[in-house]
Amino acid sequence: MAEAGRKIDPAVAEVARVYKALTRFAHKECAKAGYRLDAVVPGISKTAEDLAADTIAKLTVGGWDPAAGGEDIVPYGCVALKNYFIDLRRSAAYKTTMSLDSGEFEKLKEARTEEPPQQLIELPQVIEKMKARLTEELEQAYLDALEKGARTRKE
Repeated sequence: MAEAGRKIDPAVAEVARVYKALTRFAHKECAKAGYRLDAVVPGISKTAEDLAADTIAKLTVGGWDPAAGGEDIVPYGCVALKNYFIDLRRSAAYKTTMSLDSGEFEKLKEARTEEPPQQLIELPQVIEKMKARLTEELEQAYLDALEKGARTRKE
């Protein structure tokens, strides 16, 4: 609750009101699609709260000014959220994602790795940038060996 003498900024109050309404709507849309209320939608890694926050960001970028008053943005926001959710579910990432239980995951040898995921993603990018700057053949051969998984100079 606000302290006596302090007023809540009307723009903040409006954003909070719209966020609550869009979150309720996102929960309903997720339930229609067969997801629990607290679930992360597989393939897009978004919760209902994420969908509401993303929609508010899109509305703001689109020109909505919560401090300006004006018409109620919630109906438009609900349509925007629904379309955004549909687009995400139609995306290639959503269609190609598999959900595995722990037993299935352990059976997949290609899923096992000693390196952290960030290193697996960043190392090839760093090597490519370094190759572009190096001119000596020996240096590039060393980077090629690193890219193939070498960990010591002998490898």
